[in-house]
Amino acid sequence: AERIETLEFDYLTYLSPTYLLSVNLFHNRLQNLLTRVMTFSSTGQYTSFLGNGGEWTTNGVELSLQAQPTKELQLELSATYQQTEDRQHPERDVSYSPHWLGQFKLGYQWTANLTLGLTGYYVSSMASYFDPSLKNLDGSLGRRIGNAVGDYLVVSANLRYKDWLTKGTFANLHVYNLFDQEIRYPTYTVNSWEDKGTLGWGR
Repeated sequence: AERIETLEFDYLTYLSPTYLLSVNLFHNRLQNLLTRVMTFSSTGQYTSFLGNGGEWTTNGVELSLQAQPTKELQLELSATYQQTEDRQHPERDVSYSPHWLGQFKLGYQWTANLTLGLTGYYVSSMASYFDPSLKNLDGSLGRRIGNAVGDYLVVSANLRYKDWLTKGTFANLHVYNLFDQEIRYPTYTVNSWEDKGTLGWGR
C-alpha cells in the first residue's frame, strides 16, 4: 500500500475583530508510490512493469485571510506555494504539480433579498507526463508526452434572489469562467495526441 506522512504547523491570529490571518507550513512524504520500473535483458531488450518504488516529498506554505470589512461584505483570500520533488529523479519537474495555487471568495449582500458572489482560483503552469519507456532520437529512453501547459485564472459569478415568489423560493444565476479563460490540462498517455494539453470548460 502507498504511504503518506504529513507534518503541519498552523498559526492563526486575529489582526482585528474582522480580519483573521492563517499561516500553514507543511511537509508531505509519499512512499511506495506506483511507478514504472524498467529492466534490461542480456540481449538489450527492456521490459517495464508497475511497482511500489516511488517516493515524493513536498514542502509548502499557505497564507489565508478571512475578512468582513462591512456588514454586507465577506472576503476570503488564500495563496499556496509548494515544491514537490521526485526522490528518484530530483532533476525532473514532477508532472501535474503546480507551484502556485490561489483562491478568492467574495460575497456581497446587496439588499435583504439579493446576494452577489464571486469566486476565483488560480493554477500555475504544470509539466506533462514523463514516460520512461519512450525512445528518443539519440537512442536514450524517456521523454515527456506533450508540452507544459500555462497558468490560468478562472473567475465565476453567482447572483441569488431569495424569497422570490413566496418565502423560501429563490432564483439563482451562475456563470462559470466569467471571462472565458482558456484552460488546459497536461497531456497523459491516454490522450498523447493532444500535445498542447486537454481543453477545459469555457464560459
